[in-house]
Amino acid sequence: MSREELVSYKVHGVNEIMNALEGVKAGVTKRVLRKAVRAAAKPVIKEARDNVKDNQTMLTGQLRKSIGLGKVRTGKSAVYAAIGPRKGFSWTDDSGHVHYPEFYGRLVEDGTAYIAPEPYMDEAHRSKESEAEKIMEKTTLKGIDDEVKKAAVKGKSIYG
Repeated sequence: MSREELVSYKVHGVNEIMNALEGVKAGVTKRVLRKAVRAAAKPVIKEARDNVKDNQTMLTGQLRKSIGLGKVRTGKSAVYAAIGPRKGFSWTDDSGHVHYPEFYGRLVEDGTAYIAPEPYMDEAHRSKESEAEKIMEKTTLKGIDDEVKKAAVKGKSIYG
């Protein structure tokens, strides 16, 4: 499993979202989808943290604490964010060696020549995919309603 597969999460097959966003201004679409991606990532993050918590090799808890949502970005045709160990979480062991969970997380997920793999992200992705799709759909539709109400107060339209 490559690093992109480890930390990326994609929701496919949500036709209602695409239909609801048809004709909506690009800025409104980005704003609504960014909120939806953040909301849909929450159950996956929680499940991944729970999977690491059950891991018998966990010594400091830093890997579990580091799992979260990266910056939500907007591409030409997608809104996406990385889920997994984030930078900025490190710890120093008794011998003075500094450990970084964003690197260590891949070793735990994929294993090494000396350590058996203990997948936590892949299992979280698989077990929470349908829940994330439902949350994304619900959040997107609510976001569109909120944007319509906000635009109505200003006397504007969200359709371009």
